[in-house]
This record gives sequence, structure tokens and C-alpha cells, in this order.
Amino acid sequence: MHIPKNTLIAVYDALHELAHFAYPQWLQHARTLGEGLGTMGLGTVARSGSPVTAAVLTSAAAVGASAIVISPAATEVEHLEAFRLPQLSLPTIYSGRGALGADVTVLTSAKAVLVIGDDEEALRGILGCADGHGICIAVLCADAPDVLHKRLLVRYPSLSRLIFVSTDPQAVVKYLVEESRKRHMQEKLQS
Repeated sequence: MHIPKNTLIAVYDALHELAHFAYPQWLQHARTLGEGLGTMGLGTVARSGSPVTAAVLTSAAAVGASAIVISPAATEVEHLEAFRLPQLSLPTIYSGRGALGADVTVLTSAKAVLVIGDDEEALRGILGCADGHGICIAVLCADAPDVLHKRLLVRYPSLSRLIFVSTDPQAVVKYLVEESRKRHMQEKLQS
């Protein structure tokens, strides 16, 4: 069972602003995740702005996978000047919908969600958007995945079968690939 080439994984950054200093491996993990997803035939989509999500997208693109940036701005000029976001050498869609609108576009275009980091405030925002969509979510955290998993399920019990939390980037890639295959198969059976 293969995964169609247009299958996208939404990528979000849930790192605390000081996490890069406390755990500098995040960028390397992001590259590993991008390469792994791209090698397995999954594309990536993310709202622009984070070095970590940019690392996932550029690594996926480097192995030939689709990688798309959704900008909250309406134009390239607004992207650079008003939002002060970096310009990546990847296909960019200028949504003109602001940050929340760009996040909704990212989420609705994806088969699964990859979250890098374990800042609970950021995670709650991402899970709040994803709750009710039946979309699987994999979280790469720095430590204590079981503790984080339990705390998240207290707030979002409806996601009990859809959240995977790990410290291992390869395990996260494996989970996303398998869940994307399952979702593709379910959609194929329904049509």
C-alpha cells in the first residue's frame, strides 16, 4: 500500500522560546523528520516563520518531496515587510488570511499533524484547532513522553487514539507514515 504523492503532513512548532538554548538538537531533529517523511513519500506543509518548521520543509524538499509554505500575508511584500517573515526557497502560498487563517489552511490540507516541541501552551492551541477533525497528531518532545501524553489527554480526551508522543524522531516518522496510510485507505474505501 503506497501513499499518494499529494499526501501532506502539517508541521507545527511548539517549542518554548528558550528551547533552542536548552536543547539545541531541535534543528537536527527537524532535519531528520523532514528527510524521513520525504523519503517515505510524504510531503510537508507549514505556516511560515519558524526555523524548526523551515528545517523540516527544506529537508523534505531536498529528498524530492513536496514542501509548501502557507504565509499569513496576502503578498510577498507584506510577508517580508509587515509580517517580517523569512522568505524560503520553497513554494509559498500567500493566503492573506492572517496567522489563524494560515493555520486553518495548513491543518485542512493535511492528513496528519507533526508537532515539534512540548510547550504545553503552544500544544493546546494546536490541539484545539485539530480536535474534532479526526486527524492524527505526533508530538516530538524532549523528555517524559508518557507524562506529557497523559496531561494532554486530560484536556482533549477525544484525541485518545490519535495522539502519539515520543522523544525519537524515527518513531514519530513511522507513526505518521502508518497513520497516513490508514487514513488514505479509509478514504479510498469510503469513495
